[in-house]
Amino acid sequence: MSIWVTLVVNLILTIAGYTWYLRHANKPDPKLPKTPPFVSILVPAHNEGIVIVKTVLALLSFDYPHDRYEIIVINDNSSDNSAELLKNLQDEFGASRLQVINTDNITGGKGKSNALNIGLKRAKGSIISIYDADNTPEHGALRILVAELLGDDRLAAVIGKFRTRNKNASLLTRFINIETLSFQWMAQAGRQQLFHLCTIPGTNYVIRRSVIEKVGGWDEKALAEDTEISFRVYQMGYRIKFQPRAVTWEQEP
Repeated sequence: MSIWVTLVVNLILTIAGYTWYLRHANKPDPKLPKTPPFVSILVPAHNEGIVIVKTVLALLSFDYPHDRYEIIVINDNSSDNSAELLKNLQDEFGASRLQVINTDNITGGKGKSNALNIGLKRAKGSIISIYDADNTPEHGALRILVAELLGDDRLAAVIGKFRTRNKNASLLTRFINIETLSFQWMAQAGRQQLFHLCTIPGTNYVIRRSVIEKVGGWDEKALAEDTEISFRVYQMGYRIKFQPRAVTWEQEP
């Protein structure tokens, strides 16, 4: 009975998610105001030397006005060559566009929430964006997320879609790709269609700084900081919206 109930629930969510897709597939991208808000992009990273350069270069290439956003990488107690790679990038593009915070085993190494809270203290933006260190977002991802957020004062956060960059690497990554797409179109789009609910993922989203400050930052004791902050956002009476036009590609194990 449990199996059949689960299948029925997922079938309903799938139909709802597809219905939501049909309603929104042909809508144009939301538009930014003439003077867009300043955005701080936080990237927590621990021993990500293999992927961090590609990630930072993708973030630097957004079509969002370059003088209206900053990137803050929190190199969290890494023991690889991440610090050297990030220093080279900072020298090339300038500290005004790329800031690097190097933590040690005293100030860092305490999980993603702690790293994000460290970065938040340095951030200047009224809107905060989060990307994992293995992500290469598409050119317009940030612009679409921010424009969607500004279109509705009830929204605390807008989340995008993530795809598997190395889906053809192995059988495992092929299944991961199927699982992530299924989750997003069933759990995210389906729940949004039926209940106006979705949850913040760990990457590719924007959130109002005022909301984060009201909830006291990311909970460093939470096992899943993204799910935990989603609950607190809804408890405050705000909404979270799924915007699949904003896409990032991530490296899977």
